[in-house]
Amino acid sequence: HSSHEVLITNAQTGRLVHTFYRHPRTPWTVKWHPRDMNLCASGCLGSRLILWDTKSGSSYKDIVVGDKEIVTLDFHPSQDYLLFG
Repeated sequence: HSSHEVLITNAQTGRLVHTFYRHPRTPWTVKWHPRDMNLCASGCLGSRLILWDTKSGSSYKDIVVGDKEIVTLDFHPSQDYLLFG
C-alpha cells in the first residue's frame, strides 16, 4: 500500500482484519507461511523484511537487509527458510 502499510483483509467478508505499520517505504511483496496461517512476511522497497503474527496483529521479527530493495519473497514449503530478493 502506498501509505507503507500492509492490509490483511478477510477474503470472504471483505472486512479489514489488521493493518500493519512498520515499513519505511512501500511494501512490495507479502507471502503467507505454507504451514502456519498465523505467520506472514512482507518486504518493502526500503530494505526491510518483517515477519508478522496475524493472530496477535504484531510484528514477530524485523530485519533490515542493507540497501537492497525487497521485491519478491517466498517461504520454503517444508523447511524454516525465507528466500527474498
